Amino acid sequence: MSVYSDKAFGREHGLAVSEIQDSPHVSVEREEGDLSFQPSSVDLHLGGQFLEMHDQDEPIYVDQRSSYPRYDFATPDDGYYEIDPNQFVLATTQEVVSLDETVVGFLWGRSSVGRLGLFVHNAGLVDSGYDGNLTLEIVNPTSNTIAVREGMRIVQMTVHELTEPSAEAYDEQIDSKYNEQSGVTPSRLHEDFN
Repeated sequence: MSVYSDKAFGREHGLAVSEIQDSPHVSVEREEGDLSFQPSSVDLHLGGQFLEMHDQDEPIYVDQRSSYPRYDFATPDDGYYEIDPNQFVLATTQEVVSLDETVVGFLWGRSSVGRLGLFVHNAGLVDSGYDGNLTLEIVNPTSNTIAVREGMRIVQMTVHELTEPSAEAYDEQIDSKYNEQSGVTPSRLHEDFN
């Protein structure tokens, strides 16, 4: 699998502010602000929606939606969102990512963010055929509160060409749980068992 470079994303061709224009296989759109490129990836920015998971005494049974924890919706205060020690939150990207059946994306936590002790994105695969915002899983395993800022570069995505187009892209699968998600989306794992 070859990896898209900044040139493949169209960087050298003077991109419009909000969309990768030159690739028929990849679209990354951001309503406000420029896209950010690295030599072999595109940085994605932290959106303004967070879901805070409630602690509970009862176990979470993966096949029983009724046992899933509750979440509280939260938004940044003055642009900042504080993640407490040992807290787990869901967040979203500002960008909408669309991939066709010839490519796959991988999310990677930015090393500058990781060096503060923040773990981002434990589920980092973006299937071919996916379209929508990306939900990020963020954990603060440190003893420090870490205040993230809406709009900051939070993860980077590499895009890889498949050896041949996928037989059934994510948006064509009956059980695709997250395609066309808008904003932050909690787990729908229970749907695997229906």
